[in-house]
Amino acid sequence: MYNEKKVQKKTATFIDAGYYLQKPELLSVKEKFERLKSRNALNMRSKVNVMSCSISFDEPKKLTAGQLKQISLCFLKKLGFASQPYLLYEHHDSARQHVHIVSTLIRPDGSRIRDSVTTRSKIIEAQKHTQALFGLKSTVFINPDLTAQQKAAQDQTQGLRSKLRSVIDQVLSSYKFSSFSEYNAVLRQFNVQALSGSVHSRLFKHQGLLYKTIDHKGSGNSMAIKASRLDPRATLKALDLQFKQNAAQQKLYISRLKNTVDLAIVNSGELPLAKLAELLEKQGIKMHLTTQADQKNMHLTYVDNRTKCAFDASRLGPDYDLYSLAKRCAPKTTPGAAIRQSDSAVSDRENNDWELFGHKGLFASADQDFKIDVLLHDLLLAATDHSPVPFALRNAMKKRRKRSTAR
Repeated sequence: MYNEKKVQKKTATFIDAGYYLQKPELLSVKEKFERLKSRNALNMRSKVNVMSCSISFDEPKKLTAGQLKQISLCFLKKLGFASQPYLLYEHHDSARQHVHIVSTLIRPDGSRIRDSVTTRSKIIEAQKHTQALFGLKSTVFINPDLTAQQKAAQDQTQGLRSKLRSVIDQVLSSYKFSSFSEYNAVLRQFNVQALSGSVHSRLFKHQGLLYKTIDHKGSGNSMAIKASRLDPRATLKALDLQFKQNAAQQKLYISRLKNTVDLAIVNSGELPLAKLAELLEKQGIKMHLTTQADQKNMHLTYVDNRTKCAFDASRLGPDYDLYSLAKRCAPKTTPGAAIRQSDSAVSDRENNDWELFGHKGLFASADQDFKIDVLLHDLLLAATDHSPVPFALRNAMKKRRKRSTAR
């Protein structure tokens, strides 16, 4: 709208509209920007989707509108904006002849033109190519202008980078972990998550990572930023070296974690896992539950914030994984108690136990196996019958001696 206001004040002239369905002179102001808006709507995730730049000329003779159109079109193609809709305006508010170009960063398939295309080096390269092609003596291509929306998005990105750098620096310098899952469990305490990409992705192949902020439910609420733009120590390649260094130091603190979990279970007796997690959190231990790649199995990681160590449950032993904790925290039933307990009550307790982790009935299959074992034990148990017996039937009856009738 900035350029259109200039046109209304007669300090600018509308020259061309590239890749529009109508001729430029027939377009209304609304139709000019509706074309760009419809293209930007193909990618709603992008915060910055408009490219605006200016081209200044220092020629002895004033260039015609046709020449300005050809030069601008050549510059856009060299810069990587071929076939992108654009608007071209010539401004008359300065001594130097110059034009303003407005285009979109969103391609027809919804993908976004990368920021690397509009870097200073790429702009200079396009400038030199255009100068040589048209024999221009002096041409200055100014870096892309930022609209108010783009400046706000840029400020938001800078704030996000600052927050991620702070969290990553604190985790890398204070905590000890020896696997990617342990590293991620520590990051989640600060509402940050690291992503390694799929196995066949380019990100995974080059051992890179993406970082983003998450909410209390674990859902992402920000754009993902490459580790290389945050901290050189935050890439997976660099973390692998730290994993090996931390593995030996973690062994000094593993017994403390195991003893704390054991004492919490022994001292509390029968308790749901949600209660166990609360007790451990008072001791500085946080239990983190994540879904594995197969979307079926769950992965448990302990973070001890007092010793600054993170441990996968598999490293502590078989008694500390989810299935074993479910058994250890389950009520100790007497023979026949499992039969008397109603299925509805058991089901309600299961759901309440695992709501802490955000997964209702998460271990239904594990607890079901445990209940079947108890039922079989009760049914096959050889027990002594202690029901009361009448006194007259306890001992064998003695034979009575007949009285002698002889005197």
